[in-house]
Amino acid sequence: MNTIIGNGRVFLGVMVLTLIVRVAAIPVVHYETRADSDAALLVGLARSLADGKGFQLDQGIYWTGVPTLCRSPGWPLVVSAVLRGVAPAWDGQVALTVNIGFDALNAALIVALTLALGASRRVGLIAGALYALNPVLVGVALALSRDSMAYSFLLLFLLSMVHLCRGRLTVTGVLMGGFLIGYACLIRSDWLMLVGFAGLGFIWVGRRTLMRTVVLTVLFGMTAGFVQLPWLVRNWIHYDRFPMFGAGGGETLWGGNNEVSAEVGARYWGYFVFPDHIPGEIPMSVLARTHTESEVDDYYREKAMRWIRANPRKMPGLVCGKIIRAYVPIPRTHGPAVLVGSAWRWLGYLFGGAGIALLWRRRSELDGRVWVVLIALALAQMGTIVIFCGYFRYVLGAELLLCIPAAWVVEGILRKQVFYKRGGS
Repeated sequence: MNTIIGNGRVFLGVMVLTLIVRVAAIPVVHYETRADSDAALLVGLARSLADGKGFQLDQGIYWTGVPTLCRSPGWPLVVSAVLRGVAPAWDGQVALTVNIGFDALNAALIVALTLALGASRRVGLIAGALYALNPVLVGVALALSRDSMAYSFLLLFLLSMVHLCRGRLTVTGVLMGGFLIGYACLIRSDWLMLVGFAGLGFIWVGRRTLMRTVVLTVLFGMTAGFVQLPWLVRNWIHYDRFPMFGAGGGETLWGGNNEVSAEVGARYWGYFVFPDHIPGEIPMSVLARTHTESEVDDYYREKAMRWIRANPRKMPGLVCGKIIRAYVPIPRTHGPAVLVGSAWRWLGYLFGGAGIALLWRRRSELDGRVWVVLIALALAQMGTIVIFCGYFRYVLGAELLLCIPAAWVVEGILRKQVFYKRGGS
């Protein structure tokens, strides 16, 4: 009973800290209200769903008043449930409140995951506090990014793997895990690679009982796919194509694989360039007059693939630029917020890396599937960068987990004992 009460206080404490930090930062961090910004598009889709108009937009894109593919549906679906009965003038504030609420939940989930991995309550409290104080995650939440909600489902997925699959895969574990990661992919479709990498990892770890492992891994993948099915059927009805997960992939692929982004050492090296800014490219506004949203996406994807095939010698330099751009926290714009965020990421790598070394020394205490899922997440996000472009938000799903091993190190420093004896926590 005392343990439950103590853990409850830790959960509540980190959630309150997260809320305080986010609310205090609202005057400093503003979400973009421009009609074609990510925040405005997401809120607009949520409002359209709340009003019963379906998944479409009245402004912000060239294809208004018709079913759109411009964003994944997971975030708008959840927010639309809250927007029902709310005046449209308050849409942004309500959506921001939802985002902050999910971010507070994330801090508690970090604590729960830390405790599930065998840490003490003190280490769990530190891990949750590190999440709450992370200035990068503060900015992500307040910018009305869909990532904060996606992290909730990702952390729940990791928890399901730890609790329900301890020792070996179970039917309950793969069903719950498949559902959770499936919905996370409805929020961020680029996480679909995680399902594949995790499945391969499950098969490797469970190779001694191969037939059973394969069956359960297939069940895991089918469950994740079943969550996607309504969205895919909807797109099939409107665009006569299956499977179709969205229409932003082609633009992002071309924006990250072109002459501008491949110029080593230049301003956009390894980064995303809006297709309209690529020399010789037809403006999207012109393409939209004669092409549907999915056709424009196909056009950009074909352009990217042709460029990649024609420039194999530039790919190593481009991939190197993508990795540097995503992982190396070099401030590329001025301002205190950028400097603080970059410094925090460096500290996260330092303390998180030291903590991973400690955990690896104690790896016998961690179930192999935990390592498999964590490695699968890192590989999936690396794959997203290599294929598309070097954007730090693509790696935050794995990077935020560094606060867990970092907490072991911080707790050791606070106790003036950095290196734990085997069996300590």
